Amino acid sequence: MLVIAIIIGLQRFLSYITETNKTIESWIEGEAVCLVRQGIIDMEKLQSEQLSKTELFDILRTQGIVHLGQVRAAYLETSGKVSVIRAQPTRAGLCILPVEDQDSVVSSWRSEPAQKCCSNCGKLFDASGPMNHCDHCGSTEQTIAIEDLNPSDSEQQATE
Repeated sequence: MLVIAIIIGLQRFLSYITETNKTIESWIEGEAVCLVRQGIIDMEKLQSEQLSKTELFDILRTQGIVHLGQVRAAYLETSGKVSVIRAQPTRAGLCILPVEDQDSVVSSWRSEPAQKCCSNCGKLFDASGPMNHCDHCGSTEQTIAIEDLNPSDSEQQATE
């Protein structure tokens, strides 16, 4: 009985402290962490939260995201869930589909004119110039960025 009373008392004390002191609230409950901003992955935050790109892409796909250009921001909430704020309008971005499905999507969703992006973080860069390394994450890997089909393209593909 005494143990239950101590637990309830401690819980009420922590609730009171977190409601009255924002610093302690942040320390105890944590804060949301922005993993993707303007279609670019923050690799340091992803690593500090011990989340892989594969896991992030899986979470984004369950929310209907096909490429990072569709994401204005993605937050890892204190509950462990990822909240996504969609970009309006979308822009070209790194494809997040599994490798076996990327070929068909990249060929039909390729941005015009073709843009390239960092394969690691998704940062877009000028396709006409050389990219020695990404100035955001340091990667030297690059790929073609994709973008949403416009409505007339989607209707045409649906009838084919």
